[in-house]
Amino acid sequence: MNPEIPNPEQANVRVLLSHEARGDRMIFLFADDPLPPAIGPDEFAAETGDMVITHGEKDRTLYVGMGDRSKAKPHTWRRATASAARHLEKKCSTRIQIHVPDDCVTVDPIVEGALLGLYRYDRFLDEKRKNKPKVANLDLVVSASRLATAKEEARQAALASKATNWMREIGNTPPNIMTPAALAAQAKALASRSGIQCRILEPADLEKEGMGGILAVGSGSVNTPRLIVLEWMKGEPGEPVTAVVGKAITFDSGGYCIKPPASMPEMKFDKMGGCAVLGIMAAAADLGLRRNLVGVIASAENLIDGEAYRPGDVLTTCDGKTVEVIDTDAEGRLVLADAIAHARQKYRPDLILEMSTLTGACMVALGTDRAGIFTDHEPSREKLIRIGESTGERLWHLPIGDEYEEAMRSDIAFIKNLGSRQGGASSAASFLRKWAEDIPFVHLDIAGPASIEKDVPHACKGASGFGVRLITRFLFEKP
Repeated sequence: MNPEIPNPEQANVRVLLSHEARGDRMIFLFADDPLPPAIGPDEFAAETGDMVITHGEKDRTLYVGMGDRSKAKPHTWRRATASAARHLEKKCSTRIQIHVPDDCVTVDPIVEGALLGLYRYDRFLDEKRKNKPKVANLDLVVSASRLATAKEEARQAALASKATNWMREIGNTPPNIMTPAALAAQAKALASRSGIQCRILEPADLEKEGMGGILAVGSGSVNTPRLIVLEWMKGEPGEPVTAVVGKAITFDSGGYCIKPPASMPEMKFDKMGGCAVLGIMAAAADLGLRRNLVGVIASAENLIDGEAYRPGDVLTTCDGKTVEVIDTDAEGRLVLADAIAHARQKYRPDLILEMSTLTGACMVALGTDRAGIFTDHEPSREKLIRIGESTGERLWHLPIGDEYEEAMRSDIAFIKNLGSRQGGASSAASFLRKWAEDIPFVHLDIAGPASIEKDVPHACKGASGFGVRLITRFLFEKP
């Protein structure tokens, strides 16, 4: 009924010395590097984004411009490699040898760039377009002195990219296929192959637990809601648990506060916070994380019928808090309230880290390249912002606080589910924090960067995979 979404095909990665490598070459050049004799300065200036191909008897060399050497950061390498790998694949390359210069301190951004850049969603394409040549092998050419270190860096980067691309594959799957029950099936399949413990709360379980938020949001759809709980308890005895929580609205019509028709086709991406949790749990297992980690995914489909919830309803979440519904299109915070409360009550974690495509207001504030981070927990905030600059999943701190709660004060319930238009992203974050109570809480509003509207040189249109590598690296750093 709900077949497992397999990991998309991914090129085999090897780290080699120069005489062992095969295939079309990729060579990086900075603006102050001397040009090869075959290239004139009028055709290639080595600026960021520049590329030129030279042809040998049996193979080709793609020179990739890197611009100013002093400005190169990990994400510079990642984007350049992604763009170049995609360019070579369009030229029908099936094997690429990437020459890694000493300027690139670690090889992981190059591996990630290639593997993330080469991903494409082709499940429903016709056979002619689906069967275009794909890069099957990536050979990273390094010096002998860094061979062993580079092999381990490449292994870790390849596994993180594999988890990210699997999450993108699920995210890109249409809503008629990727229902809450189907998403739960993906979680079960992950658990069966990885050693993760999985528990699925179906509607009867949600009723028993009093999860009025999730049940209300899912009440208008025949595709009933689920709460997905994944446990990876590999820390030392007595060590605390970290909880990652995600919103997975598999399709969001807006409910009775219906969205404009032009906005609806992209609403399959309203599940990307929950998909990120799946990817993080997969990466944690594949990489052997030695911590206690729980993932909680709240999944529902927000549609309209005679049983759908309405503006004016009062809902009760699993910890007894009541919410007056003002807007049925502010549904994400309702399902997340139950998920956050469940994580708090059952696991008493040392940190709740929640991700969701929560508000258009955050996109208005930050655009589509950065996610908003909302937290009073300064150590986590600084660490996540720093890691995001390295992984290319960039964050910007926005305020969270009591001043945003006045507009959500209800005359008949604990709180309303919508505040003022002003500061909308901050009021949504402040709403969620109510359910974390005394647990340190971090909210990432990923509405902007969760998906890409059109193909760009370094990535294809669709789910971006935002958050998987960021949070995985955050978890692997010692607290």
